[in-house]
Amino acid sequence: MSKTEKHDSINSKSEITQSKFQKDSTEIIQWLSKFHDSMNEPDLTDLDYECFRFNFLDSFGKNKLFRIEKLSQIKFKLVVKLYNTTEMKNSVIEETISISEEQYNEFKKHINGSYFWSLEMLDYPGQYLDGYAYLLEGYEPNSLKKKERHHIVAREVPYSGSFKKACEKLMEFYNQENSEQ
Repeated sequence: MSKTEKHDSINSKSEITQSKFQKDSTEIIQWLSKFHDSMNEPDLTDLDYECFRFNFLDSFGKNKLFRIEKLSQIKFKLVVKLYNTTEMKNSVIEETISISEEQYNEFKKHINGSYFWSLEMLDYPGQYLDGYAYLLEGYEPNSLKKKERHHIVAREVPYSGSFKKACEKLMEFYNQENSEQ
């Protein structure tokens, strides 16, 4: 092997390449950021309290966004945005619902049961026709017990476990509120 070939071989091995996971997760974060900006959604890390945001992405475009917030030890709220991706500008319907501490704790039980904070950001299942995806983002600001945490988990057609149940709890809270009116 000549000096030039050896030099080229060493340089080609030292190139930094991103794995599919790194590339996809970077793209998801960038897409979510632009998407949330277009809906006037706050960056969760700018808030000074614990909160989670669930995006239900339907292949037919009838999507829903749920943001649950722990404003204090006794005050909790759920912000719901319903929208159609084909007519985004005119289709966003927003509602804010007060929820109880018991409801919040029920949601958190599923978050903890799913080991949310240690789940991989992406999972690569097979291809689905007419499916849906769940994107759950969580933020816990600094506390005495732990350091600040921010995490996003995305799943296509998630299996029926605690992660899916946590997301569906938010839909359930919204549906309960609307059925009582």
